[in-house]
Amino acid sequence: MIPIGSMTIPGHADILLTTDSGEEFNSKVANIVRWPIKDNLKTSKVTYDAGTMWSSAKSSSGWVSVKISVSYEIELTGLEIHSQHSGQYHAAKAVRVSVRDPQGKFVEVAKAQLKSPDEKVKVAKTKGTVWQLEFQATETGIVVLRGLRFFSGDEELFPPLVPIKP
Repeated sequence: MIPIGSMTIPGHADILLTTDSGEEFNSKVANIVRWPIKDNLKTSKVTYDAGTMWSSAKSSSGWVSVKISVSYEIELTGLEIHSQHSGQYHAAKAVRVSVRDPQGKFVEVAKAQLKSPDEKVKVAKTKGTVWQLEFQATETGIVVLRGLRFFSGDEELFPPLVPIKP
């Protein structure tokens, strides 16, 4: 078997994720838009996976952020947020969603208290190319994200290129 490197697929968006909130425990923020999204099972073992998850550094303010730049304008109406690992560590308690306006300022378009680690959040129908997501940490000051999914209406914007399940 010969591994094939990353490639550009016509019509598929390039997504760049950055953060000023650190990438701890060998994790990368880019992991949260890759597939598959690991389950958040509470077992007797720690199920943190640095290759598929992102762990922020400890935040003194209690908030961490992720900036998402997309190669073309998208219309966003919802986000599916998958936080926490091992069924008990570092969930996000709330989210604020902002889009960058033509003047370069971020304008908040949604905010929500998160009732569970796996939750879909409605976003006011908004178009943009640069988005900022801010997540409120628990008392640990750390947020772990296992994945994000983006929606416009009922359509998933960046589904996996290869189906996970038949």
